[in-house]
Amino acid sequence: MQALGKTKNLLWGLLLLSVLARFYHLGSPLIDHSSWRQADTASISRNFYRGGFNLFYPQIDWRGRTPGYVESEFPLFAFLVAIAYKVFGLRESLGRLLSIVFSIAATGMLYLVAKRLFSKETAFYSTVVFSVFPSSIYFGRAFMPDFMTIFVSLTAIYFLVLWFQSDRGAYLWLSGLLFSLAFLLKISFAHLLFIAAGAFWLKYRFWFLAKASWWLFLVTTILPSLFWYYHAHQLYLGTGLTFGIWNIGSDKWGNLEIWTDPAFYNKFIFTRLAQQNLTWPGFLLFLGGLIQPFKDKRPRLCYFWLLSLILYGLVVAKGNWVHDYYQLPFLALAALTIGSLASSLFSSSGVTWKKTAVVVLLFCLPLFSFFRLRQIFRVPEWKQDYLELSKQIKENVPTQALLISIQESNDPTLLYLSDRKGWVKSAEQLPEEDWRRLADGDLLYLTGLKRDSPGSSAKDALRDFSSKVDTIFNNAKFFIGKTGRDG
Repeated sequence: MQALGKTKNLLWGLLLLSVLARFYHLGSPLIDHSSWRQADTASISRNFYRGGFNLFYPQIDWRGRTPGYVESEFPLFAFLVAIAYKVFGLRESLGRLLSIVFSIAATGMLYLVAKRLFSKETAFYSTVVFSVFPSSIYFGRAFMPDFMTIFVSLTAIYFLVLWFQSDRGAYLWLSGLLFSLAFLLKISFAHLLFIAAGAFWLKYRFWFLAKASWWLFLVTTILPSLFWYYHAHQLYLGTGLTFGIWNIGSDKWGNLEIWTDPAFYNKFIFTRLAQQNLTWPGFLLFLGGLIQPFKDKRPRLCYFWLLSLILYGLVVAKGNWVHDYYQLPFLALAALTIGSLASSLFSSSGVTWKKTAVVVLLFCLPLFSFFRLRQIFRVPEWKQDYLELSKQIKENVPTQALLISIQESNDPTLLYLSDRKGWVKSAEQLPEEDWRRLADGDLLYLTGLKRDSPGSSAKDALRDFSSKVDTIFNNAKFFIGKTGRDG
């Protein structure tokens, strides 16, 4: 008992450290990991703040000559940050701080879900594990809406569990409204409907299809998303700007080519999940927890949760292949599964090889998390160059001027840091007639990092730019030029 008490004190300390770690580099500029995603969210917040708080018309910086209205998921997180800007001033740390609030709240909500489905012991272990996953720490302080969505979805699951256990209708409708909000925030979270269907099936078997409550629940969860995404698509038709929500196979969704490629499963399971999100110790513990038999019927809902995540991984295959934050929906169930395994083993007396293995892996998990975080927080030199270039842009490019950010990938970070509007283009895909057309006879500025164009053809294109535009600034790292005429 004394050893168990010391272990719990150690875990409480670990939980506190993981919370404090979220405040690391709170006020640093948006040039860290996944800066492009953070810059998009931050630009929408800044445009809400400056252009009027119209929640239904989000605007981005890579707008060209359009008003910047973009087809996006419901921008509630960016809107809340803009409100914070109104109160405290335009500070990017407020976006990170709001993400921290939601990540801590999500951790608390996981505790409540785990306590309802399992026990207080399982809930405690699950909470600690969830909190120390490297992705929980890093993306739990990033200027992104993901942990807000995770908090909302866990709260929806919590009320679904309350309804499942008590049969009180109010819990079901609260759950439905929260599921609906989660789908608005990220449409890829629609996989959670499989958990709701599982709860209905466990309660009524196939007779749930004859229940009016099921169909009303579906309407409650789906209808708001239909209205929003229809409206968002109208914005796209008006401006041509989109985050690629519905581009099947090109941005986040899967297709036959991806599903039949073994490289997808290798990258998704062993790199994204095991190495980068759960860590290898956490991944092994997760597998061990999956084969652990449940002692009662309550946790059977977790099987539907797991199936929903498998479905999510396949449907949102491209996103899970390309981006490491697309695995964030897996963290809660993985932590709950590991917590259940630890609680089950530690409640038994004696020392076994299973218990020893679990203890060793649990001890290694925060160490692996620490080394992963060191890697994530390391800012490459070329991103530091973004800061220097953005300062030169602010000094040499008028505030209202349109800017073409020429780079290797579609990254809005430089436009955001420079606080300018314009386009993001690849040097190899921007022939002279294109940027002359974009200039349309008016003054147009072009800029880019030379590191962003490593290919020989891209370097040739950059040299071509420098010979055909009026050079304002040029060094070994980047350039700024202009073309067209004033007025």
